[in-house]
Amino acid sequence: MANTKISQLTVATTLDSNTQNTLLVIVDKSSGIPVTKQVELQKVDLTLDYTTDKANASFLQANSAFLKANSSYDSQNSTGTYANSAFVKANSAYDSQNVTGTYANAAFVIANTPSHVANSAANYANAAFIKANAAFDAANTSADSAANYANGAFIKANAAFNQANISYLNAVTRLNVSYTSTDAYLFDQYIGNNPTLNFLPGQTVAFDLNYVDANPFMIRISAGGANVSTRLVHVSPTGVVSFNDEAQGKTSGILYWKVPNDLANQLYAYQNANHPSTMVGTIRLEPNASAVQNIANAAFVTANTPSHVANSASLYANGAFNQANAGLAIATYASDFSNGAFIQANSSFDTANSANVYSAANSTIWATSAPTTLQSAIDRLANAVYLLQANTVIL
Repeated sequence: MANTKISQLTVATTLDSNTQNTLLVIVDKSSGIPVTKQVELQKVDLTLDYTTDKANASFLQANSAFLKANSSYDSQNSTGTYANSAFVKANSAYDSQNVTGTYANAAFVIANTPSHVANSAANYANAAFIKANAAFDAANTSADSAANYANGAFIKANAAFNQANISYLNAVTRLNVSYTSTDAYLFDQYIGNNPTLNFLPGQTVAFDLNYVDANPFMIRISAGGANVSTRLVHVSPTGVVSFNDEAQGKTSGILYWKVPNDLANQLYAYQNANHPSTMVGTIRLEPNASAVQNIANAAFVTANTPSHVANSASLYANGAFNQANAGLAIATYASDFSNGAFIQANSSFDTANSANVYSAANSTIWATSAPTTLQSAIDRLANAVYLLQANTVIL
């Protein structure tokens, strides 16, 4: 017979007349594994009879056990004292248990404390999380604001960069240079094509070349002449700085020219390197008022120099004249003395020749005493002259 699930069996509403052929389904668990088996009703009756006999025998044994239980009850009464003592000890153990319970409760509280701490930490964590979210939102807002500020700062920085390129050097003027369709340069502060530019010596001028397109701008000593190779500075739109020769021929950016102050060359030229015949003009350096005044002062000094020299010569001449007059006065004074001496000498000579003509030595005039009169002195002198002429010893 094949195994069939109980749920698949046909339900018997009444027992069949042939009970020996009626089967019951039982489950045998003796092996530990449930096994579905079949049994005839007759065998069930035999088993029930056997079970009844066993039940009776069990009843008898139960009675015997009851008797023994009564006997044990009596013994139990005798051991009540022991039980009471055990009860007291049990109560003591209970009290100890209560103390232990107190400790256990304390331990429970302590054990629960980390839970409270954990809960508190969780609350703090939640609060921190909320604040973190707020900070995150604020950070995002600040980031947006910072980005806006950064963009604004970037725009301002670019504007400052462009302005710095435009104002790299202090210039008295900045000319916007452009051109016409007829290939001529235009300057915003001048009228007409290729106008003559007038600058003062020693100034710095700027040329804005951002409107000349493909027309390289040159500053030259003269039209068609050599390029100016000093005092030039060019700043490109990206901030690259070039000097002198490298600053020539640019088509964008700002070109600075420090105009010479010496006026060695008063006429310069601007010229297009690609269209030199049509895009060319003159740069004239006009002497400033101070330079003209300096030149006039120098000319005045130069013109007045002969006058100073003449005045100086006049002073020297006057000094020489005064010296000459002084010499003349001295000479006149000496002449007066000379004339007086001459007159005296002539008078003495005349007296000597006329009054005392000696033919022989006259020793009588040589007295030991000094002459007391002019005449006696002259006589002595005339006598001495005579003696000398005669080679005679004066006695």
